[in-house]
Amino acid sequence: MGSVRRTSVLVGALALTVAGLGVVVLAGWALDQERLTRVLPGLVTMAGYNAIDVPEHSLGYVYLPATAGIVATSMFTANIGAKLGQRVNVRVLKAMLACLLVLVSIRMILGIE
Repeated sequence: MGSVRRTSVLVGALALTVAGLGVVVLAGWALDQERLTRVLPGLVTMAGYNAIDVPEHSLGYVYLPATAGIVATSMFTANIGAKLGQRVNVRVLKAMLACLLVLVSIRMILGIE
């Protein structure tokens, strides 16, 4: 098995693990079972479902209208991004990502919303 295939299998397994943990925690919140909302016994309960000061139409910290918008636009633009990513030089892509991360970091440090 090649290294790309191994990495792909590992990423898939980790994604399934995280998704499974999320389902268990959501079930714990829905069934009001505090044991299911903890990763390990004795740790702090995973918050979100009963959070206060969140906008209406939120599921914990997830704002559902924004999630629907992101999913809808991603479905239409994923192909464009994949094709563009194959055409653009890797160094240019890395530079673009680095610039984006620097801009986001500056906004976070300055507290700009």
